[in-house]
Amino acid sequence: YFGRINYNVAEKYLLAASIRRDGSSRFGRSTKWGVFPAVSVGWRISDENFMKNVNFLSDLKLRASWGITGNNSLVNDYGYAALLSSTNYVAGGNVVPGQSPGNFPNPGLSWEEAETVNIGFDYGILKNRIHGSVEYYVRNTSNMLLSIPIPAASGFTTALTNIGRVMNKGWEFELSSRNLTGDFKWNTNINFSYNTNEVKALGPNNTPIYGGDFDLTHNMLKVGYPMYSLYLVQQNGILTQKDIDEGAALFGTQQEGDPRFVDQLTIDSDGDGVPDAKDGKITADDRVYSGHPNPDYIWGITNTFSYKGFDLNILVQGQNGGYIYSTWGRAMDIGGAGQKVGAWRDHWRSPENPGAGLKGKL
Repeated sequence: YFGRINYNVAEKYLLAASIRRDGSSRFGRSTKWGVFPAVSVGWRISDENFMKNVNFLSDLKLRASWGITGNNSLVNDYGYAALLSSTNYVAGGNVVPGQSPGNFPNPGLSWEEAETVNIGFDYGILKNRIHGSVEYYVRNTSNMLLSIPIPAASGFTTALTNIGRVMNKGWEFELSSRNLTGDFKWNTNINFSYNTNEVKALGPNNTPIYGGDFDLTHNMLKVGYPMYSLYLVQQNGILTQKDIDEGAALFGTQQEGDPRFVDQLTIDSDGDGVPDAKDGKITADDRVYSGHPNPDYIWGITNTFSYKGFDLNILVQGQNGGYIYSTWGRAMDIGGAGQKVGAWRDHWRSPENPGAGLKGKL
């Protein structure tokens, strides 16, 4: 169900409000429906009498909005219900097809909700030859749909549930200009955005959630950090025989020429709840926050040139900030890989030929 109302006074004072009620069979009978309201207001300042003599400003509108949206895209169909999976078993020495529980059911599963507050303004200069917008937003996502670890005695290792809250906030800037008019036209569009992301809550005890692939988890959801922050062991060079003789922390049976990892403070020797000593070995406990995968800035510049029936578009876009944990890169960046990234050309070969100090021996 959906309803909307729009109201304006002399095209200067604007109001819009809407409400919708959505149902999804991905949720249980008592939780399948969500109600999502929104409201926005606008004030076209450029039409006020006190702006009549500001000739260079052709348009100026201040606007603000608030609304809640729902998300069910992270759940499979009927994800709340107990489902069966195909499972083979042995009977009388023969392999027989069968079925077994395929998931941990959660009949209380419901909509993930995002509440957004936005304030900004639209502007036009020189009869809108230059125009654009600036806005600031804060978005709080609650009842997030996440898979959390559960005791294996349940028959499963994870369960999908509504848990936690994440805040995104930032600003966006857009500018468009008509640089040249006539038979030969040149238009430019510039956009720039900045966003920060932080986990605010994760259930009653704010217990971190760790995830990743292969043999070791490498990302985390933890209060106070961006979502899916990298959680890794740090390397600070290549092991020398002197390091080993002086008792450097080792990972397993490491030898001279292998990567030298950072032995973090993991032992609480005085019982105050804060680790203050090292354990002398490299383990999964030595993983630390190592950045996040979310870009800080996203930007783009588009130039459009046209002459009669011909046109040319030149687009440049990019992002700054954030780190990527590449599982492909990991496979290509280990000593035993058949093919390696170019940095291995300058790897450690001997104490006399240590290379760049970044890659260990093959």
